[in-house]
Amino acid sequence: EHSNFANCIRFSPDGSKFISVSSDKKGILYDGKTGEKIGELSSEDSHKGSVYAVSWSPDGKA
Repeated sequence: EHSNFANCIRFSPDGSKFISVSSDKKGILYDGKTGEKIGELSSEDSHKGSVYAVSWSPDGKA
């Protein structure tokens, strides 16, 4: 559901989720097994420009 290409995709440490980030200023969270969208971060969540990378902390928080 990005309006531009994805710059980075990362799975959570336990593999239960993954997130993609894009030049469209969004981060989209998906279920790691089904691929179903389960959440979204947008420019209203403090991203005012392209998002180029994302990482997870060891406890699974993006």
